[in-house]
This record gives sequence, C-alpha cells and structure tokens, in this order.
Amino acid sequence: VFALSEEFGPQHGPFLPTAEWGLGSLHGTFAMCGPGIKKGVELERNVWCLDMIPTLCYLAGWPMPRDAEGAIIFQALEDPDPR
Repeated sequence: VFALSEEFGPQHGPFLPTAEWGLGSLHGTFAMCGPGIKKGVELERNVWCLDMIPTLCYLAGWPMPRDAEGAIIFQALEDPDPR
C-alpha cells in the first residue's frame, strides 16, 4: 500500500489513523507438525519468532545457543521434558 501524500512520508510516520502498527499488529499463524508435536492444539500463550530456535533445538536434541532469547514451546509438545 502506498500513500502518495506529504503527510504520510517515508520517515515511517505520521501513521494512517485507521491502521494498526507496533506490537498490536504483529499477528501471524504458527503451525508445527511431526514427531513429538501435539495434534489440534491451540496454544494459550503468544509464540514469538524468538521461540522457534529454542523449540527446534529441543526437538532435535541439539544444544541451545547461548544467545538464544526465546523459550521452548512446551505446550505444543506431546511429552515435554523440561530439562
């Protein structure tokens, strides 16, 4: 979407008054499938992109990167073993 008007310039603002922006609009779909993953579960917590690497490392049995900021999505796992 392009707004060809001075008030909606390239400096990321001011924003359209009817648009969502910021953390309130960072919505998406996250789906997992495979061995060890529950089927048909709707998670009760928000999942962030940062949570994907710790979860994949856990499932693969790989060591967690020291600088990983996310958390393992235990709620989506069949038999979670919080080590």
